[in-house]
Amino acid sequence: MSHHHLRIEQYFHHDCAAVFARLSDHDQLQTVFGVPCRRLRAGDAELNGVGSVRRIGIWPLAVEETVVAQQAERRIDYRISRGGGPLRAHRGQIEFLAQDGACQVVWEIWFESPLPGVGVLLERLLAGAIRRGLKKMARDGV
Repeated sequence: MSHHHLRIEQYFHHDCAAVFARLSDHDQLQTVFGVPCRRLRAGDAELNGVGSVRRIGIWPLAVEETVVAQQAERRIDYRISRGGGPLRAHRGQIEFLAQDGACQVVWEIWFESPLPGVGVLLERLLAGAIRRGLKKMARDGV
């Protein structure tokens, strides 16, 4: 089993409230990343909060992610709860770091893969997609 970790950072010229609002809204992630994404289940206390589930991608490659922890405008933790193919123990964390009215986003993902070559490929694909999506979002002005 190979272990993988990726870390992507992106600076936004907007406050963390605006960036958090965009990245925490499951139904808006499609416009950020260019693949279908929609909320399947509302969260326990908030629409996109803890317990909420989103589907990302197109069948048969779609995955479902569940928000497992969240601090408004500071952090979102999630894990793949269905699908994922060769990904095992996938978990992600998005941190929002306030910097003088702007926001630094740090997105980290950890996962395991029983197929080492596939794990490296998936790491590159995930990092590239997230990096492109965050850059586009920053360029378009949240």
